[in-house]
Amino acid sequence: MVCLYYCPQCLIQKNDGVLTEEEVSSCLSNLGHSATGLEHVYQFLSAPGRNLNNVSILCNYVHLQKLELPYNKIKDLSCVSHMPYLIILDASHNQLTDFFGFQPPKNLKEVNFSHNQMSVMTHLSAYSSLSKLNLDYNCFSEIGGLLHCASLTHLSLAHNKISCIRGLDNLPIKDLCLVGPNCSTCFLNYSISNTFHVCYIWRCYMNNYIACVFVE
Repeated sequence: MVCLYYCPQCLIQKNDGVLTEEEVSSCLSNLGHSATGLEHVYQFLSAPGRNLNNVSILCNYVHLQKLELPYNKIKDLSCVSHMPYLIILDASHNQLTDFFGFQPPKNLKEVNFSHNQMSVMTHLSAYSSLSKLNLDYNCFSEIGGLLHCASLTHLSLAHNKISCIRGLDNLPIKDLCLVGPNCSTCFLNYSISNTFHVCYIWRCYMNNYIACVFVE
């Protein structure tokens, strides 16, 4: 049976997970001025749940400020290197293994990499604007590389395998979530400037689980 109508499902089957120009056009929204103010451009792109595994065409969309690609099969996000104005990125529920595997957009503030396959946190010294980072349901064993994320206020690493925490002492973190089987003696030795952190981590350790930490 041949479909006579345009629909995302037909495009998915036809293109085997490769995002096309035609499909992109149906995912763009929020027409506004470019960052330079010289032209009108689409600033948002949302393409959830399309079984995408190749989004390289997005290298051409340099004016995007918000990119949502959850519930796909993406392994490569190098296209983000070509989006200098990007502010919000949602690539949750994909197959990513590289931690921030792209050149940093200088204004990137919110990133959701939850439900992927990442295991190593590399240094994010170039992400000074990053304020919210969600890494839930990955395979991280330690928290590190965030020392220079001077704007980071929300960090979530629920349901990982955390055994070591370092480099958070001088960050302005307000919400730290470590729900799940993240328990280790490292928490007993970890020193952080806010005593509420220490007390809460100790209490969770004694109860054999780690819960959300809210800093007031």
